Amino acid sequence: MFEKTQKDFKIIPQIKITSPKWLKVVFFGSFAPLIIVGIIYFYSLNQEEQLRAKKENLTAQIVALETNPENQEAKESFKDLSLRINDFGSLFDSHQSPSKFFQVIRNFCHKSIQLTSLNLNTKDLAATFSGVADNFTALSEQLLILKNQENIVNPKISGIKLGKDGKITFDLSLNFDPVILQKQEDE
Repeated sequence: MFEKTQKDFKIIPQIKITSPKWLKVVFFGSFAPLIIVGIIYFYSLNQEEQLRAKKENLTAQIVALETNPENQEAKESFKDLSLRINDFGSLFDSHQSPSKFFQVIRNFCHKSIQLTSLNLNTKDLAATFSGVADNFTALSEQLLILKNQENIVNPKISGIKLGKDGKITFDLSLNFDPVILQKQEDE
């Protein structure tokens, strides 16, 4: 009896509902950004672990180098050497070259003037000359030349005397700009 009833019932076929293809593409396409974000997340975690391990390794190496007594001695030696180099650099930068003063005087000395003695004081930036001039005109022209120079300050002539041979002896004092004694960059 039971068998007969099962055969008598017929199942009503149901209409299969199908979704449009574009909906399937959108549905499965929406998983793509999620998958990409997941891949990036796990890749970033892996990179972070690698960088942490690298940092720990480098930190251990730095600590080992800092605690090594040979490196401490080398560090102190380099520090002393660095101080010496810096001292030498400042000494070299402040070096004065008195020979440049002679070049300046040669350029501005009148052709009728002979300088017989020189006292150069580089600390006070002063110079004192003794000289002989052929005549008063040459002496006054020399004074005008020196007064017109921007690197020469306060030239003064004193002790003017007429010599036996008709030439004029004099003393010349002046101050000068420290730029005259400084080294040039092109040297």
